[in-house]
This record gives sequence, C-alpha cells and structure tokens, in this order.
Amino acid sequence: MISWNELKQRRITQVVLTYVAVGWMALAGVDQVVDREVLPEIVYRLALLVYAGGVPAALILGWYHGEKGRQQVTVLETVLLAVVFVVTGVAGVGVVRSYNAAQSVLPRGALNALYDPRRVAVLYFDDFTGSDDLGHVADGLTEALIDELDRIGELDVVSRNGVSPYRGTEAVPDEVGRELNAGSVIWGSVERAGERLRVSVRLVDTESGVDMGRTSFALPEEDLLAARDSLTTRSAQFLRERLGEEVRVRERRAGTDVVEAWTHVQRAERLRKDAREASLDDADEALTLLIRSDSLLRAAESLDPSWTEPTALRADVALQRAVGAHAVEDALEAIRSGVELAERSVERDPNHAGAWEALGTLRHFHWFLNVSPTQQERTALLDAAQSDLERAVDLDATLASALNRLSQIYYYERADAIRGALTARQALLADSYLRDAPRTLDRLFWAHYDLGQFAEAGRTCREAAARFAEDFRFTQCELWMMITPTVDPDPATAWTLQQRIDSLAPPAARAFQNRVARTVVGGVLARANLPDSARSVLIEARAGPEIDPGQELPGYEAIMWAILGDRDEAVRQLMRYVSANPDHRRFQVQGDLHWWWRALRDHPEFSALATPGA
Repeated sequence: MISWNELKQRRITQVVLTYVAVGWMALAGVDQVVDREVLPEIVYRLALLVYAGGVPAALILGWYHGEKGRQQVTVLETVLLAVVFVVTGVAGVGVVRSYNAAQSVLPRGALNALYDPRRVAVLYFDDFTGSDDLGHVADGLTEALIDELDRIGELDVVSRNGVSPYRGTEAVPDEVGRELNAGSVIWGSVERAGERLRVSVRLVDTESGVDMGRTSFALPEEDLLAARDSLTTRSAQFLRERLGEEVRVRERRAGTDVVEAWTHVQRAERLRKDAREASLDDADEALTLLIRSDSLLRAAESLDPSWTEPTALRADVALQRAVGAHAVEDALEAIRSGVELAERSVERDPNHAGAWEALGTLRHFHWFLNVSPTQQERTALLDAAQSDLERAVDLDATLASALNRLSQIYYYERADAIRGALTARQALLADSYLRDAPRTLDRLFWAHYDLGQFAEAGRTCREAAARFAEDFRFTQCELWMMITPTVDPDPATAWTLQQRIDSLAPPAARAFQNRVARTVVGGVLARANLPDSARSVLIEARAGPEIDPGQELPGYEAIMWAILGDRDEAVRQLMRYVSANPDHRRFQVQGDLHWWWRALRDHPEFSALATPGA
C-alpha cells in the first residue's frame, strides 16, 4: 500500500498538477488557432488526445523521478511509458480515420435522408463569462441569427419557440437536431477577450455529430447593438457558405450509388478549389492541380458511366484551364475540349442545369477572346452563350452563377443596364449559400452606378463591404463613389482607401489595381478643387504595357480629366483607349449619355467618337 508520505516525497501531486496546468494552457492555444481556422479541427482532437495520454505519463515520470536526487531509468518504467505511447498512438489513428470518414463519406440517400441539412436549428448561445452579464447579448445574437437565416428561401429554420426549451441546458447539439428533425444545428458562445466581445460559432451535422465548420469573431463591446448586427451578418455569411458546401455535397451523393466514384468527385473538387487559390500566385501549380482534378473525374466517369456529374464537372475544369492559359492557342484548345464535354453531358441529361451553364460560360469566354474570323460567327457565339445560360436558369432558377453570367451579357454585351441590374438582383436573391455573391454585388453596384442611381449604388457598396470586407472591389467601390455628386470628396480618406485596395488586391492584379485606384484619387482631388495635385497624380498613375497590356487605364484617366475640366486631355485619353479597345466604344447607358461624359457632350471630337456605329 502506497502511503501519503511516499507520494509527497516523490512529489507526484506537484508533477501531475504542473502538467495539467501547462498542458491545459497549450490546449487552449491550439483551440484558439483551430477556432480561427488556421489549422483543421483534427489538430485540436489529436491535441486533446495527447493531453489526456500525457496524464498517465506524468504519473509514471513523477513516480520514478519525482524524488530529489538522481534516479535510474528502469525497465518497468520504460515498458509502462511504451504502453501509454502505443495506446495513445492507436487511439490517434482511430480519431484520424473517424474524422476522415466523416469528412469524405456521407450516408447513402443524401437529401432523402431523415435529416435534411437545409432544416436548421439555432441553439441559444452560451454566456461564458461566468457571471451571466452577457446573457442578454447571447440571447439577442441567437434571435437575430434565427431571423437572418429565416429570410433565406431555401432554409427551413426552427422557430425561437422550437429551440427555447433547450436554452440554458447542456443538450448535445446532434441530439437536439434529431429531436427537432433538423439536419444542421448551430451553437456557440459569447465571452469577453479584454475589451472586446468574442463570439464562437459552430455548425454541426446531425447525421454524424461532426462539426461542418467553426469560426469566431471579436468586436468592441462599447456599442452592443452595432456589435450584434455585425456579428449576426458575419455569422450568417459563414453559415450560409458552409451549408451551401454541405448541400452541394449531398446533392452530388444522391446522383450515384458508387461510393468510389463519388469520392473521386469530392477529391477532384478539392483540387479545383486549390487550383483557384494557386492561380493567384503560381499558374503552373494551378494547371498541375487541374490536370489531377480532370484525371480523378475521368476515373469517376469510368466507375459510374450513367452519372452525368463527372462529365459536366470536367467541362468546368476545362473552363478553368482556359481562363488560366498563358497563350490564346492553349485557351482555345481547353474551350474546345470543355464544349465537347458539356455537349456530351446535355445529350445524356438534357435537364442538367450545370452542364448547360458550363456550355454557355465556355462559349461566352470564347466570344470574349475575340478570335472569331468573322463578325457573323462572333455574333452567333454570343447568341449561343446567352441561349445556353437562359436554358440553365430555366431548369434551375437558383443557379446564381448562371444568372450572374447572364447579367454580364445583358449589361456589357447587350448594353442593357436595366436588364443587367434586374438579373444581378435576381442572382443575389437566388444565391442562398453566397456561392457567387461577391461577383453579383460588384455587378449590381456598377449597374446602379452607371445608371446614375447613386443612392442605390452606395447602399449596394456598403452591403457588400459589410459582407466581404476582405474583397478589394468593395473598398474600390467606396473610392469610386467619391467622384459622384452625392459624396463629398475627401482626399485623406481617398488615399486611405487606395492603400487598402493595394493591400487587398490579389498579387497578380495588384500593380494594375494600384494604378486604377491612384487614377480615381486624381478625380477626387479634382472634385476637391486641388487641380495641380490632381494633374500630378493622374500623370504619375500612368503605366506601360507591362502593367496595363489592354490599355484600360487611359479610359479611367479620361473620366478624371473630364471632372477636372480639361476636356481636350479627356478626349485624347479616350481616343487612346478606344484605339486599343474598339469593342468598348460605348458611351451611352439606356439611350442616354453616361454621366461621366456629359461635360464632353458638345466637344466636336468626342461627338464623333461617341456617335453610335462610328
């Protein structure tokens, strides 16, 4: 029998308590990093397992080495530590396998399963302050989030009354999901972190009990109402994106009974996402990833020849390759391959909306390259692209990306700003899971802006900036609003916005976007009655073909010279722009001169330049 004095002499209590305290702090640090999605959740699970396994190891080390003086390492100690190590390692392998299985394999039946991920239960958030003084904030955030998600047409959100019985209980999220017949459960917590509020949010899959996503936000506590609204918006955005990924996965799973084929498609889609990110810095790496993705999709085709999805996705991969191609010849080859795959998909399944979208998008990109030998063929290409995309949205009115592409055709190619704006608004309403929202909001902003609807343009810009703060386009729209008659010109703010655009723009586009932003700052300076500064900035913002190969900057510069009142220089820059971009000789919006050019209306050279058909 071991006596208390012997335990004290060996200092086991001190050793174990020290380990528990230090280990807990390290585990909390890992949890913070995982919460911010710097590392995947599996890292926290393994860290927790190692922490638990370290307790018996600390006991063993304390027993054999806790006494003062020098101790020898014994065979029994080595054996015991080895057992702890092996048991922990085996358990770790089991945790990894369980995690991977939950991430990559879903129950058969997918959307026909009992728990549809589109039915959502938002549990009341916990107050982790220990004093319950943030309980009202937690309740307010929960109820605001329920209301926000309930506005999304595709979601079936459990009411406040439905979730209120679980408020303040220690209910397990996936068990609550089963009781409420909800496939997705949202839960979280509110706590203080210094002078800020920290809110953690988790999205749990009822089927497996596994987190589909987790994130956290921190905001100042001074204005609780503003903090609540901001946290609600950001939380809703995160949840909509994660739910969209889950719904898409399950929809695809419903299309095949061959698990290996489905797994290949999931891996291929992951590679496509990686390629999209890699394309910003390394085009060759992106191409390698796309080739691997196509190979997996080709394997999925052979595993289940009756499943159309892999073929349609191969058309999407071909489009990605075309967009990222170094040479026009490579882009055309990728387009040819993609069109062939998309046509094969719609022949097999004429109701496959995604395949029609891929076909229309490929043809539109082909039109954009402007390589057709005759204008007749070029016109036919655009007509076909529009028809394919309209067929796609007829089959699936929620296909936001197809609606977005259509809005681009209506707005730019058909010069119909009103129809473009209406279609962009339709795309935004259809985009329940925010799959294409940034691009849609950007187009919606420019449609209102070009129509001179500045109040609506400003509202769209603010909405987009609140949702997608890290997208440079929604800092850029704030800068463009400063040259409108409705916003006071503020040079200091304009330069701050320019610097933020420079920090947010993708590396590949940074140099060009920097010059665009500087050019617009020149326009702000002109409106602020600082003509000398405006001229200096406009001239310094010019760039050669290494930064502006398409000679787009002179078009932007012309706008600012018109604001400055130097009509001759404005026309000179416009002529440079039009000579390099003859297809963009459009100065009217819905039959009226664009508000940018009204100061040039009676300039003889501008009149010749802007005459329709000239």
